[in-house]
Amino acid sequence: SAAASVLAEQRPLRSSEFRETMHRMQRVLRRLGHLDADNVVQLKGRAAAEIESTDELLAAELMLNGEFNELSAAEATALCSCFISGDMEKVKRGSPPPPQLQAPFAALQKTAKHLVEVFNDARIETEEAAYLARFDGGLMGLVGAWCE
Repeated sequence: SAAASVLAEQRPLRSSEFRETMHRMQRVLRRLGHLDADNVVQLKGRAAAEIESTDELLAAELMLNGEFNELSAAEATALCSCFISGDMEKVKRGSPPPPQLQAPFAALQKTAKHLVEVFNDARIETEEAAYLARFDGGLMGLVGAWCE
């Protein structure tokens, strides 16, 4: 039948697209140090694999680059509030992070920009503004104050 013929033609295309996407993501993971040259998972990759509720790569990069090391518990919790999904309608964004949380938020944004660069270099098209908007700092002040 014609439908079976069309499906038979599409399978190799989907397989090829999947393979290309997988190779691109492997390039990203190797560049970030999650995989070695032989595609063996490294410590960063294992850490990222344990993170399920947010952007695994950004959270692992921040954690393993030491961005939480000098933060108090309240500041670290406030920084984690940036990972609450920005597209959730129930979350109303507040004001920009207070002065004491500007540096951790800037580190998050810098790391996110680096990830966008790595994605785009690997031909995984990622719009910087949209990616950064996913990690809004509007809850940082509220969460930090709540933790104090």
